[in-house]
Amino acid sequence: MKTFECEFGGGVSCRVLAPDSAPPRGAMPIRDTLWTGRPTRTMLRSYVQWMNSVYETLAAEWGISMLHVFRVARHEIEIWTYEPGKPARLLEDWPDGELVTVR
Repeated sequence: MKTFECEFGGGVSCRVLAPDSAPPRGAMPIRDTLWTGRPTRTMLRSYVQWMNSVYETLAAEWGISMLHVFRVARHEIEIWTYEPGKPARLLEDWPDGELVTVR
Protein backbone atom coordinates (compact mmCIF):
# COMPACT_ATOMS: atom_id res chain seq x y z
CA MET A 1 0.00 0.00 0.00
CA LYS A 2 1.27 3.48 -0.89
CA THR A 3 0.82 6.22 1.71
CA PHE A 4 0.60 9.94 0.93
CA GLU A 5 0.44 12.53 3.72
CA CYS A 6 0.00 16.29 3.84
CA GLU A 7 0.03 18.82 6.71
CA PHE A 8 -2.33 21.76 6.18
CA GLY A 9 -1.47 23.70 9.35
CA GLY A 10 -3.48 24.28 12.48
CA GLY A 11 -3.17 20.62 13.49
CA VAL A 12 -4.94 19.45 10.31
CA SER A 13 -3.44 16.69 8.19
CA CYS A 14 -4.63 14.12 5.72
CA ARG A 15 -3.32 10.66 4.85
CA VAL A 16 -4.52 8.65 1.85
CA LEU A 17 -3.75 5.05 0.97
CA ALA A 18 -3.54 3.64 -2.55
CA PRO A 19 -2.68 0.15 -3.75
CA ASP A 20 0.82 -0.61 -5.03
CA SER A 21 -0.51 -1.48 -8.48
CA ALA A 22 -3.25 0.00 -10.65
CA PRO A 23 -6.78 -0.88 -9.55
CA PRO A 24 -9.17 -2.61 -11.97
CA ARG A 25 -10.77 -0.29 -14.55
CA GLY A 26 -13.54 1.75 -12.92
CA ALA A 27 -12.35 1.06 -9.34
CA MET A 28 -11.41 3.88 -6.99
CA PRO A 29 -7.63 4.38 -6.78
CA ILE A 30 -7.72 5.75 -3.22
CA ARG A 31 -8.49 3.04 -0.68
CA ASP A 32 -8.68 5.07 2.53
CA THR A 33 -8.60 8.70 3.64
CA LEU A 34 -7.81 9.67 7.23
CA TRP A 35 -8.11 13.25 8.47
CA THR A 36 -6.52 14.49 11.69
CA GLY A 37 -8.06 17.69 12.99
CA ARG A 38 -10.92 19.53 11.33
CA PRO A 39 -10.29 20.85 7.81
CA THR A 40 -11.65 24.31 6.95
CA ARG A 41 -12.93 25.86 3.70
CA THR A 42 -9.74 27.91 3.50
CA MET A 43 -7.76 24.64 3.13
CA LEU A 44 -9.76 23.43 0.12
CA ARG A 45 -7.47 24.81 -2.62
CA SER A 46 -4.41 23.36 -0.88
CA TYR A 47 -6.18 20.01 -0.57
CA VAL A 48 -7.10 19.98 -4.29
CA GLN A 49 -3.51 20.88 -5.27
CA TRP A 50 -2.12 18.14 -3.03
CA MET A 51 -4.56 15.50 -4.28
CA ASN A 52 -3.74 16.51 -7.87
CA SER A 53 -0.10 15.73 -7.09
CA VAL A 54 -1.14 12.36 -5.59
CA TYR A 55 -3.17 11.45 -8.70
CA GLU A 56 -0.36 12.67 -11.01
CA THR A 57 2.07 10.40 -9.16
CA LEU A 58 -0.27 7.40 -9.35
CA ALA A 59 -1.03 7.95 -13.05
CA ALA A 60 2.69 8.06 -13.82
CA GLU A 61 3.59 5.03 -11.68
CA TRP A 62 0.69 2.91 -12.93
CA GLY A 63 0.83 4.10 -16.55
CA ILE A 64 -2.90 4.83 -16.67
CA SER A 65 -5.21 7.82 -17.19
CA MET A 66 -7.64 8.79 -14.43
CA LEU A 67 -10.33 11.31 -13.61
CA HIS A 68 -11.37 12.74 -10.21
CA VAL A 69 -14.28 14.96 -9.22
CA PHE A 70 -13.91 17.44 -6.35
CA ARG A 71 -16.92 19.15 -4.77
CA VAL A 72 -15.59 22.68 -4.27
CA ALA A 73 -18.84 24.36 -3.20
CA ARG A 74 -22.37 23.25 -2.39
CA HIS A 75 -23.42 23.28 -6.05
CA GLU A 76 -20.04 23.32 -7.76
CA ILE A 77 -17.63 20.61 -8.81
CA GLU A 78 -14.27 20.47 -10.53
CA ILE A 79 -13.38 17.56 -12.78
CA TRP A 80 -9.66 16.87 -13.14
CA THR A 81 -7.93 14.44 -15.49
CA TYR A 82 -4.56 12.76 -15.03
CA GLU A 83 -2.35 11.13 -17.65
CA PRO A 84 1.10 9.55 -17.21
CA GLY A 85 3.86 12.14 -17.43
CA LYS A 86 1.48 15.10 -17.85
CA PRO A 87 0.26 17.73 -15.39
CA ALA A 88 -3.27 17.50 -14.03
CA ARG A 89 -5.86 19.22 -16.27
CA LEU A 90 -9.07 20.88 -15.14
CA LEU A 91 -12.05 20.31 -17.42
CA GLU A 92 -13.85 23.53 -18.31
CA ASP A 93 -17.26 24.29 -16.85
CA TRP A 94 -20.07 23.33 -19.17
CA PRO A 95 -23.79 24.04 -19.52
CA ASP A 96 -26.12 21.13 -18.75
CA GLY A 97 -26.14 18.52 -21.50
CA GLU A 98 -23.11 19.86 -23.36
CA LEU A 99 -19.70 18.31 -23.90
CA VAL A 100 -16.74 19.38 -21.79
CA THR A 101 -13.44 20.70 -23.12
CA VAL A 102 -10.01 20.41 -21.56
CA ARG A 103 -7.97 23.45 -20.51
